[in-house]
Amino acid sequence: MSWKMSLEDFPAKITGRWTLYFYVPKGTKMIGLYSAAGAGQLLDPDGNVASELKYGGGGFLSIPVPEEVSGRIWKISSASGSVRLLNVPPFLARSPEELVLPVDAASF
Repeated sequence: MSWKMSLEDFPAKITGRWTLYFYVPKGTKMIGLYSAAGAGQLLDPDGNVASELKYGGGGFLSIPVPEEVSGRIWKISSASGSVRLLNVPPFLARSPEELVLPVDAASF
C-alpha cells in the first residue's frame, strides 16, 4: 500500500510516529519537500541522515542528493506530522516492496 503525499492532491492523514519509504529518480540533484513534521529524519539509502524534520509550523526544505544515491529508495524515519514530496514521485509506503514506482524505475 502506498500513499500519495503531494501539495496538489488531498494527501493522506497519517497520525502518530511513522516511518515510510519513497523513491528518488536517477539524476535528481535536490529533493524538495514541505514538512510540517514535529520530529523525524530524512535518511538516504545508506542510512545517513540527510535532514532533520523538526518544523512545528511547516516549512519548505531542499535536500542535496549526491549522484551515488539517486535512483534509489530513501526513508523518512520516526516522523510525526506531515510531509509532502514536491519534485520526486509523491508516494510513500511502509516498505520498499509496497512502494508505487514510475515505470522507468523498474531497473533500479
